[in-house]
Amino acid sequence: MLNPNDLIGLEISRAKNKNKIEDIYAYLLIQDLVKFPEYFATTTSSLRFHTLAVILNDIIINQRKNIIEFGSGISTLAIANLIKKNNLECDFISVEDNKEWFNYISSFLSRNDLQKNVKIIYVPLEKSNLALENNLWYSPQALKDNIKMNLKFDLVIIDGPGAWKPEIQLSRFPAVPYLINFLAEEFSIYLDDTDRNGENEIIKLWQKKYKMKFERINNTSSVCIKGKKLNTIP
Repeated sequence: MLNPNDLIGLEISRAKNKNKIEDIYAYLLIQDLVKFPEYFATTTSSLRFHTLAVILNDIIINQRKNIIEFGSGISTLAIANLIKKNNLECDFISVEDNKEWFNYISSFLSRNDLQKNVKIIYVPLEKSNLALENNLWYSPQALKDNIKMNLKFDLVIIDGPGAWKPEIQLSRFPAVPYLINFLAEEFSIYLDDTDRNGENEIIKLWQKKYKMKFERINNTSSVCIKGKKLNTIP
């Protein structure tokens, strides 16, 4: 007879296998957007391919025009490449707080002729009156200096800043309070890492304060959609 620990281990293994299958299938769908002449390094912080495929489908199906992401990576390259290949009219902004990673992504974009399809900006973290528990967030002044706030964002990706340690697990909370007055009538907001306690707590706070409803798209990411809700999950 299996004991509770064995059952937990089986459930974890099942979830990991499900993630792998979803990501392999999604990669096959989007591989033309993430293949480059040189290898691009991904990390444990990178969006899963399944989540990325959902976002790319959302951009096409729902004709998203103004996109902002917090935390740059493979998603930055894939979205910029989608805009280029499909000749889309989109304003795409990527916000990054790690200067070395910002330099790496910027250089990669330039070498692959994608720099015109995304505005990547370096924004350091600092104290913010929007933050919880004295967490740091992106400098509001630096954001204001680099973003035309007359834009109305219809797609938001929140995968930064880092929130992997218990003391910073609520660091992503300010994103929605900051953008709440700069959202389009219809929009999607994606939050990554919703398999963690911090992100789940953030969702509860957002839902209570802003009457938003987030739904899982897979084991690790969730989305809030306002407006027409076409199925974008591959």
